Amino acid sequence: MIRCLVMVFLLALSTSRAETGVWTLTTPNYRQVKVNGVSLKKAAFWDLPQMSQIQTANTDALVFLPEQFYLKVFKNSHIRWDENAVYVVSGKVYVKALGSGVTIHVPSLFKFSMKPGDLAIDHDPESKSVTFEVLSKTQPIQIDSDDRILTTVEGTQLTFQAEFVDGEMAYDFLLNDRKIPKLRMEKNQIIKPIVLDTTIWTAFVKKAIADKAKQVKKTVKDNSKYICKSPNGILNACFFVREGTSCLRYTCNLSGEWTQKTIFSNNDLCPKAKTVKDCEWLGR
Repeated sequence: MIRCLVMVFLLALSTSRAETGVWTLTTPNYRQVKVNGVSLKKAAFWDLPQMSQIQTANTDALVFLPEQFYLKVFKNSHIRWDENAVYVVSGKVYVKALGSGVTIHVPSLFKFSMKPGDLAIDHDPESKSVTFEVLSKTQPIQIDSDDRILTTVEGTQLTFQAEFVDGEMAYDFLLNDRKIPKLRMEKNQIIKPIVLDTTIWTAFVKKAIADKAKQVKKTVKDNSKYICKSPNGILNACFFVREGTSCLRYTCNLSGEWTQKTIFSNNDLCPKAKTVKDCEWLGR
């Protein structure tokens, strides 16, 4: 039963959610994450039919659209999502794209279409610096409004630093009143690029589903042994309840009925709500 429940849910996770654009988010500390400007409420994981932005404080967040996009938003970061575009407002994000069609924006600095692969972006909006780590496949890094493309192979780190004149970011002016930010670039090699597998995103969700299925099965099993209900009781069990000035005892019979009403004198220990206890409880 557990296996069936898990397989059914995971099938829905990988098909219907992807088709309807429902994101799934997990985090080790929900109090430190905001989605669309609203703090999360406690849960094992969160389904996000609408996801426009994620802000993290002192924790990471994993968010994914099955079989399409997988994002790891690092602590103290802010990203926005709008029509297949990731806006790295501040901080660091890891992007895994299984298909084409996702656009990377670093406001006022970079804009390009990401190829399928893995890419990490770290943006400091105060200093106007950006670092790209191309972790798998070749990526076309491109400065916003610039026709030139930096074809960057995997295992490459590019760090860009904006130049300033009199405290303002400097620009190069092009034809047709276009301007591009003036950036210094430093290029380094990543010796061992760390590429995250999609199971990093899905493992916690699968475990939560499996745990829930076990809980449901346990509840069903526990309930099946009770032949009397309200409250639950096995054959020949008794429940006590205070009514007026008396304490009443009922016994569970073979037909699943609470019968054999016995009246005892009032007792301060007699519960106000129906409570299953040893049948000789008051006689001790």
